[in-house]
Amino acid sequence: MSFPFEGQRALVTGAAGGLGQAVGARLKRSGVQVVGLDRVPPADLCVDLAALPGTREALAAALDAEPVQIVVHCAATTAMTTFEATSLEDWSRVMEVNAGGTFNLLQAVLPYLRRQGYGRVVLVASIAADFGYRFPAYSASKAAMIALAKSAAVEYAQHGITVNVVSPGRILTALAPPSTAGELAERVPVGRGASPDEVAAAVCALVAPDMGYVTGANLVCDGGMSSVFALHGLGPYSSVDRSTG
Repeated sequence: MSFPFEGQRALVTGAAGGLGQAVGARLKRSGVQVVGLDRVPPADLCVDLAALPGTREALAAALDAEPVQIVVHCAATTAMTTFEATSLEDWSRVMEVNAGGTFNLLQAVLPYLRRQGYGRVVLVASIAADFGYRFPAYSASKAAMIALAKSAAVEYAQHGITVNVVSPGRILTALAPPSTAGELAERVPVGRGASPDEVAAAVCALVAPDMGYVTGANLVCDGGMSSVFALHGLGPYSSVDRSTG
């Protein structure tokens, strides 16, 4: 699927990761000039979004150089630890990167988009925000991202800016918890995890110029996974054998 993106410029965070690379490649195929931002190479801008001063300076330079119409936020981290195993350092790191980084990014780019009277922003969250996921720092940070998107969507709607969320389920990237093919076949109605390009397709649909009436939305892209959580769950919920009295 192609969109009339020719001549537009996009800022993609997490550009060195699997999803960020897929989003950038898909946008480029549609004629978009992509500026990739990440903490590590390969990236056009090497910035830690959790560090406010560096983020502001790098984004100001990129936006002043040439207008940006599209912002896609893929950068994230996780801590695969349960409540009692999550340290203060784990909690702080995940919240600073996922929630704090999102706030820093939005506060930096939204004024630029407002001044030009147009913008398409997509944040990549997770279905973990809506369910009893066993990694509380990750779930909480992704829920914060969705709340930030809704707040920004309301405040900037009158300026021609849309702010939406794509919430994937299991993507086959290095950030995802390890899974067997059998586990995915059982838990995901589609029978597998998503390729990064499949999630990138959802992102690119939301940043199309003719999607101006969709804002504050959370597009779930999980192969039907969240629809069957009541049956399968994200377990195992406990290591205790409850099969006997």
